[in-house]
Amino acid sequence: MGLYRAVGRPLFFALPPEAAHRAAGTLLRLPLPWRSIGGAVDDPVLRTELAGIPLRNPVGLAAGFDKSCRFLGALGDLGFGYVVGGSLTLAPRTGNRKPRIVRRPQDRAIVNAMGLPNRGAAEAANRLQHRRRTSPVIVSVAAEPVEDVVRAHALVEAHADGVELNGAAPAWPGPRRWSGASTSPACSTRCNHDGPSRCSSSCPLRGTTRRMCWPWHAPPWMGGQPA
Repeated sequence: MGLYRAVGRPLFFALPPEAAHRAAGTLLRLPLPWRSIGGAVDDPVLRTELAGIPLRNPVGLAAGFDKSCRFLGALGDLGFGYVVGGSLTLAPRTGNRKPRIVRRPQDRAIVNAMGLPNRGAAEAANRLQHRRRTSPVIVSVAAEPVEDVVRAHALVEAHADGVELNGAAPAWPGPRRWSGASTSPACSTRCNHDGPSRCSSSCPLRGTTRRMCWPWHAPPWMGGQPA
């Protein structure tokens, strides 16, 4: 962390935000000693589990950083208890027009309106199949028409520890069209029927199958329905 604050952070902040994101991804694909660089503490007291998946610590990396599952191995080496790849769509997406990321240093925040750019579920599945396993991996699948979600789920499910359904990405029209009380349960039911999964407590098939599919409902202020 000291090296990052002294060297890495000034270099990344000298770049436009999306260029900094691309540069970080390029670095993370290099065979560097990421476990030593991360310096995470492996203490038994931190160990826990998520839906039956053992985690070395409860700190995970949410979807959005590695949108196409290209460097999840390095992210696990940095010390995360689990990492989430995606969110993925069935077909590749270029996302919204640039600029689509804005820094707000006064708030120590960043505004992300990328619109889910990713290389599609098929390429992600291939990368997941051949990845170096360093931590549990959850794959986030974006809300789309039910048949598209089912097909994307079928591609990635066998290569991940879990699958989440992202119905709350307000920077693209998918969740506004396909999330809510009617679509998310339909996606969960179809995914768990077509590709057996061990579900979370919010899924109607909880406890009946092998892996998991989490329906995530957008809150009302995002245009979705409460769970």
